[in-house]
Amino acid sequence: MITRRGILYIALGVFLVGLSLVSIALYFFYFYLTSIFSLAGMQLPSWLSYLNFMPNFSFYPLTVGVFVLISVAITKISFDSMAKISNIEIERIVDRDRIFMGDFLAVTIRVKNKSNTSIPYLLVSDVIPDTFRMALGDNYAYINLPPKAVKEFTYIVECPLRGSYLIGPTIIRIMDRAGLFELRKSLENYTEILVYPTYEDVKKMEILQRAYGGLIYGPHKVRQKGSGYDLWGIRRFVPGDQLKFIDWKTTAKYNRLMVKEFEAEKNIKLYVLLDASSSMGQGRETLTKLDFAARAAVLLGYLANRFQDDFGLLVFSNRVISFLEARKGKKHFLKFLEELAKVTPTGSSDLGQAVRYLVHRERRSGVLIIITDLEGSLSSYEEGIKIALAHKFYPIIISPVGIYFEDKPSDESEEGFYWSVVEAEYFLSRERTKFHVRKLGVDVIDVDPSVFIALALETYLRAKARNIGLI
Repeated sequence: MITRRGILYIALGVFLVGLSLVSIALYFFYFYLTSIFSLAGMQLPSWLSYLNFMPNFSFYPLTVGVFVLISVAITKISFDSMAKISNIEIERIVDRDRIFMGDFLAVTIRVKNKSNTSIPYLLVSDVIPDTFRMALGDNYAYINLPPKAVKEFTYIVECPLRGSYLIGPTIIRIMDRAGLFELRKSLENYTEILVYPTYEDVKKMEILQRAYGGLIYGPHKVRQKGSGYDLWGIRRFVPGDQLKFIDWKTTAKYNRLMVKEFEAEKNIKLYVLLDASSSMGQGRETLTKLDFAARAAVLLGYLANRFQDDFGLLVFSNRVISFLEARKGKKHFLKFLEELAKVTPTGSSDLGQAVRYLVHRERRSGVLIIITDLEGSLSSYEEGIKIALAHKFYPIIISPVGIYFEDKPSDESEEGFYWSVVEAEYFLSRERTKFHVRKLGVDVIDVDPSVFIALALETYLRAKARNIGLI
């Protein structure tokens, strides 16, 4: 492919050759006029005498023009023999393909020349998502590749938004030294980067753990007889009791066999039901209701994992988007994060369908922490709660108040007046929905950006303290 510069060079060469040919034509025209005028006994105008020097003048543009055109032709032949995309090997290396929102990602592009000829001017450009921010370096480089050589360059980007992204393609542009010709190709080599919701909330919890010791984390004791560590009480020995639990001091005191009973350690089963309807996507760029809900879900999953509770995830709108069965462990937590990273707002909200889907796949009781803005139909919320309670699931609703996630205009402006009207109507509709939900015995916890994460933590800890959803 010829470049703009190449076109200009060819145009210049053609122009100079054409100029020399025009000069020669003008000379012959002058010679013809001289013959005619001499036969007629007339004299040519004096200014036409300059045409007599045209043959001498035409030599210079002709020489330069031919030289330019020959140079372009030689460059083209040389470029065609050198510029072969198949001789170039591109490899993209990322330091990790799973990162947390706000973290930095290092990307290295390795370029190898597999041929025995030099590639003097090579431009390699790596395409990154629009949401990524360049933190250090550039995602392109001009490279001079000797035969069989390998060169690389590195750039660092910041990933400010949760989601699944593709880095790529890599665009290769080979040019000759003069920049007359180029060969461009887009290599469809993509690297998927999964950006988890921010981990900052978990880090804060870890700081509190280090500061206050076991006040936050640790096994949860349930007042239930069994084999544990804390003493429940002492009772009379009955056939079938293990001899190792006999309390010999109490036996000597009462002159009959007495055994110890302990508190058993029990865990709860937690499901986070995340509403991913279109209304949950409202708010500022990184402060949407869905983003905060994902952050709260990360914290809930982390705490459940630390408590050794089974935890699962169900993302829904007017359909079930994804479902992760309740389990425990580090690998399960990573799957939990991956599902949250991929969530995007779509459709309307149908809690009834989501809970029906869950109870068909989960037979054992547990706690349902439902994160929804309550902007769906009232009947779907009532249906979902009734189904959950009928199957011995204990729902708790954490509800972001949508009006607090948007920028409020000033009260003096015309927009501020309409905002007040919309706000009043919004709260009236919301309170009506909350009233019907609470009549079913389900707590609705209102949250805004400032208390969203803290109240999610408190909700889970209270469920633990009340022994809800034991397994």
